Amino acid sequence: MRQPESRSHTQHGFTLIELMLVLVIIGIATAAIGVAVRPTPGAALRQDALDLARRLIAAQNEARIDGRLIAWVADEQGYRFMRGTWRGTEGSAIPSPSLAGELDAFADDEILRPRRWSEPPTEVSPTGPLRLSPEWIAVPLTLQLRSGSATARIVLDAGGYRVE
Repeated sequence: MRQPESRSHTQHGFTLIELMLVLVIIGIATAAIGVAVRPTPGAALRQDALDLARRLIAAQNEARIDGRLIAWVADEQGYRFMRGTWRGTEGSAIPSPSLAGELDAFADDEILRPRRWSEPPTEVSPTGPLRLSPEWIAVPLTLQLRSGSATARIVLDAGGYRVE
């Protein structure tokens, strides 16, 4: 008698369906990573606002320590802090701060040196210089930053600076 032939069907490699399934999984994972890595709209502007709020606090403290007004000036490309110089007043032994002549632009100051916006152009309102006086009670203010469709607000009130 003859024994039936045993057919051994051993599988070598992967089937086409298995390979396609792996490619689909890789594609979904790549798309998910791409979406997760993309920065949120306005993140750079919000970071600029947080940095500016910290620098405004430092400038206000500097004005209080030094006794001279500090002006913050912004345009679409960036911003800078400026301070007047001490001038002698005729007939007085006490000098007074003056914005006439050379201004200190804090070029060598790591915190208050001129800065560029992360994503220019950035609009600032209200326009015009912001004056930080040496007075201990600050006037409430709201600065609005706008870059493209993103906006951020820096608010100063009795509780200090905050970013919204």
